[in-house]
Amino acid sequence: MDKVTDKVLLSTRKKSHASTVIAAVCVVTASFFLSSCSLNLDLTKIGNVIEDNMSGLLPPPGAGFGKLNPPDGRESHEIGSSQDLFFVLQDALYSFSPDEYIQVAEYPMFTRYWEELTVAGALHSAFQGGEVQIEYDNRSPCTIRLIFSYNHCGSVIHAYQSQDDPTFTVSDQIVLDELISNVLEQYVREDMSDYEKVMAIHDYLVVNTVYTESEDKDYLATALSVLKDGRGQCQGYSEAFAALMIISGVETRIVSGKAFDSQMRFVPHAWNQVKIGGIWYHVDVTWDDPIPDTGGVVLHNYLCRSDEFFKKDHLWSDYFPVCASDNPVIT
Repeated sequence: MDKVTDKVLLSTRKKSHASTVIAAVCVVTASFFLSSCSLNLDLTKIGNVIEDNMSGLLPPPGAGFGKLNPPDGRESHEIGSSQDLFFVLQDALYSFSPDEYIQVAEYPMFTRYWEELTVAGALHSAFQGGEVQIEYDNRSPCTIRLIFSYNHCGSVIHAYQSQDDPTFTVSDQIVLDELISNVLEQYVREDMSDYEKVMAIHDYLVVNTVYTESEDKDYLATALSVLKDGRGQCQGYSEAFAALMIISGVETRIVSGKAFDSQMRFVPHAWNQVKIGGIWYHVDVTWDDPIPDTGGVVLHNYLCRSDEFFKKDHLWSDYFPVCASDNPVIT
């Protein structure tokens, strides 16, 4: 099984009229991979690239930049480790927060934590659109504002979470809303258990999606490609599954990590975790979709599985939720 990709880019610039610095950091563009459609990407070097770029552009200590404070009623999260930063990023991405304020002892510690998450493969773009903007003051302790934007799928999920009857004006969001609504109306019933919902959506995506390598990877890495065109790569499968699950009321995450390719090499890959009855499980829809495509044949090898099962051929950061239990489909 050869399946998808990520990139990490960074640029920094100073505000011309204010007392903070803006750094634009692209966490991960919306594609991950198994090898045949991968980039030749050395994750161990990405953090160094970030740090090298930052070191030449950040102002020296004591440059006189003003204090950055959260608005009234907002708190600043104290960050003392890469794990702290991971949890803030996860909470922000899955609550679709427009921004978060964090505080570190000094700015170089933030770049170190960011590098550690990058090397661990724990930075990913769950519904993120564009770049994460970073505002910070040059003080000790250093206050940093992380500014997020979200893609069409994230915007649709957020609307469902925050409105009783969401409406959309952006064309791709209108299409996604209709596609998601149609799938849930046909395949998910109110009397289903969360486990039954997970299996129903898993099976729907496997039957109705063909893993595709030869076209636009950025588009194939979206829920729109999977749900509209029936084509996708692992990030697209994961995003579509997460959207359908979250909107149907099942807590779901996207995991960025690595998995074996056809030559038994670990390459970047994306899959999901679902929370059923208070217990987290791994789900890899992509790996349960046979290659070449077999139409109605559905595998359940990677549905609701434990860390112990997944670690045979997947790697991921231990910052993601622990999946201690195994609940395989018995055939």
